[in-house]
Amino acid sequence: MTGNKRGFSLVELMIIVAIIGIIVTLAITTYMNFIVKSRRSEVRYNLEGIYKAELSWYGEYNYFSDSFSTIRWQPEGVCQYTYFLGGAEYKGKDILANPEPTAPSPPIVPATVAGSSFTAKAWGNIDNDPTFDVWHINDVKDMQNTVDDLSS
Repeated sequence: MTGNKRGFSLVELMIIVAIIGIIVTLAITTYMNFIVKSRRSEVRYNLEGIYKAELSWYGEYNYFSDSFSTIRWQPEGVCQYTYFLGGAEYKGKDILANPEPTAPSPPIVPATVAGSSFTAKAWGNIDNDPTFDVWHINDVKDMQNTVDDLSS
């Protein structure tokens, strides 16, 4: 009985499954890097917005404010970070719906306002591990990533 053998052998199927697995792994890694970069662009953009709002307020009233509502700053869209200015705190909609993991607050520069200077801060968990990503900006536009969530 010699007939045409149709179909794939088990070895051929296993090779195809292995190739698909490698491609999926590479795609997921690239996708996660894209997500992390987009979340980091949010914090840079929003801290820059706080800086500009504070500078505008200072130009008009000759002191920096410790309130987001006073300087009329409110971020657009869904936030992945919590923002601090003096005693004010802003938690985005996404953070309220999905609270941060229960971990101690990160050791960071305090958010202060002292009339002629200010430091605003932000922190969030961009890759779902116990370490927070921490940023701050001050009245001389010195923006720093004081705790890097990706390096831990």
